[in-house]
Amino acid sequence: MSIAIKVREKETESIYRNNYLQLLFESFFNEFLLYFFPELHQMIDLNILLPVSVPIEISNQNKLTIFQTKVKGNDAIIFIQIANDKEDREKIENQMYQTFLSLNQRYETIIIPIMVLIGEKTWDKNEYHVSCSNWNMVTFRYLCAEVNKENFPQYLQENNVIAVALLYHELELSEIERFELQTEILKMMIHMHGNEAETRPIYKYFKR
Repeated sequence: MSIAIKVREKETESIYRNNYLQLLFESFFNEFLLYFFPELHQMIDLNILLPVSVPIEISNQNKLTIFQTKVKGNDAIIFIQIANDKEDREKIENQMYQTFLSLNQRYETIIIPIMVLIGEKTWDKNEYHVSCSNWNMVTFRYLCAEVNKENFPQYLQENNVIAVALLYHELELSEIERFELQTEILKMMIHMHGNEAETRPIYKYFKR
């Protein structure tokens, strides 16, 4: 297989992943916020959740979703970065910081950064320090939702489709575990949206 074909396949997979994430958060952001950030949930107008294209200068970043909304009546941008706890923390945080700078320069409005960390580890502080010669120049803080398998029953009980779906796609699971997760996701979606769920584009992603 040529290098060009491999590159195209990687780009196609990246587009698929980002489209999937956008659909996932568009469909079930309400339940996600209510579970992980109940205070923020009360401040956001979830009737206004408009997808925003990723700026060209950060278009190479995968697993990134951006929405325009309103917080307490004010325009705001929310961006969500998905990360696995096995990935390099400093690299991910630097990517989030660069995303924040790019969006802040473009929109000059409230920017809310959210990290969704998938796995078993926890990060002690949700902040990234930009330093020069051991001098801390900027401290970038973000919200962090930690998604792990131990809380799977709670995610099901609270209809947190996003958390369960991310476990399904991001973790190394056995075929049995993957099948069980897929079954529970589809049951939960149909329970929440009835037969209408089968016509939603997001439903098709879980039948792949």
